[in-house]
Amino acid sequence: MKQTLLSLISSISLLVLNCGFSGVAVAQETDSPVLKVGTKPVEPFVLMESNGEPFGYSIKLWEKVANDLNLEYEWVIFGSVSEVLAAVETGEVDLAIAAFTITANREQTLDFSFPYYPTGLQVMVRDYRKRPLLILWSYISSPEALKAIGILLGISIISAHLLWISERRNNPDMFPKTYLRGIWEALWWSLVTATTVGYGDKSPVGFVGRIVAIFWMFVSLFVVGYFTSSLTAQRLRAASTLQDLYGNPVGVVKETRAAEFVRQQPMKMVPFTSYEQGYQALRTGKIYGFVADAPTLRYYASNNPEFRLLLPLLTQEYYGIAFPQESLLTEQINIHLLQLKEQDWIESLNQKWFSQPE
Repeated sequence: MKQTLLSLISSISLLVLNCGFSGVAVAQETDSPVLKVGTKPVEPFVLMESNGEPFGYSIKLWEKVANDLNLEYEWVIFGSVSEVLAAVETGEVDLAIAAFTITANREQTLDFSFPYYPTGLQVMVRDYRKRPLLILWSYISSPEALKAIGILLGISIISAHLLWISERRNNPDMFPKTYLRGIWEALWWSLVTATTVGYGDKSPVGFVGRIVAIFWMFVSLFVVGYFTSSLTAQRLRAASTLQDLYGNPVGVVKETRAAEFVRQQPMKMVPFTSYEQGYQALRTGKIYGFVADAPTLRYYASNNPEFRLLLPLLTQEYYGIAFPQESLLTEQINIHLLQLKEQDWIESLNQKWFSQPE
């Protein structure tokens, strides 16, 4: 009787345990993990809807991969490349996709998918060639030209005062004694003398006045020369090669591949926190060129004809999806990326987002 009772209790216990393990197994099969996918805005690979949802080339690619592989995911938006890649490295996110260049340095702490888009660094400059009025305005409004004009005008005013003070009694017909009229006539003489026009309608007659005139003639040669050289320096902004930018301020976005490249060149690197800041600095003449990934610049220049891109590409690189090292997702997604390439799906994505297949 006792043995029968023990056998019954053992059978019931085994049945309960089996049911428990079966429930766990069913739960493991049905509760698929929700992947955290990191990204950051970068045109045209990742753009943001008004509701905060991302869209763009890389977003469409990931949506295709996730749908085909039945992967559940949620987006995690970051503000910089360094932030999102650090999140991948620490496991805060399961993977990241945007426009991440595959480099040897990054490969030391991360794993990357097979390349899905060929890229490289390129330089964008203002397109002065097609707009004569823009060229003239760029010369006049440049910091160098404004500085030169200020120096020329300032020294001319000083010269005009010295001449008027020495000539107002000896030559009141040409340089009236009243301050406003006298200074105006003296300033006119100073400017036409500095520019070597010299109409001859006004000239000093007193000894001191002529000494001032001689001194101003010599000084004006240097002042006008400085003004001319400043405009010549401004002309160099119409760069046609990378070498034309050597020694000049060139913009990049911080902590990007472009920043690494420009830091090694004989240029004055000007770092920005966003692409828009760099575009605006180039537009206003604070920098001579802006270096970034070619497809991003190509997309922006196609919508802003005031800019143009210099050829050839500075580097040859590729974009990939970033994973933590030894991620179980890497091989699965790599296989599917190759399948999408073989099926020409990625080429059709290129044609949709860019003017021609890349």
